[in-house]
Amino acid sequence: AGAAASRVDRKGYKVGAVGNAPRQDYPQSIVLFRRGFEGEGQRLARDLGVKVIGPLDGMRTGQLHGAHVVLILGS
Repeated sequence: AGAAASRVDRKGYKVGAVGNAPRQDYPQSIVLFRRGFEGEGQRLARDLGVKVIGPLDGMRTGQLHGAHVVLILGS
């Protein structure tokens, strides 16, 4: 997660909380965005070459630590 955060930071994005997901079986990377931040999610996905993007459903705002967009790394 730390290496990916450094890569995102070098692209000019503000990086907040960094950590490992509770599960490690994501088949591919995904960018998720909060309501109203689809454009930012699409830009991050494009900048990182991530093909899967979607809305952040099922998470409370407090769980996001202020993030508008989340990157989950897959294998």
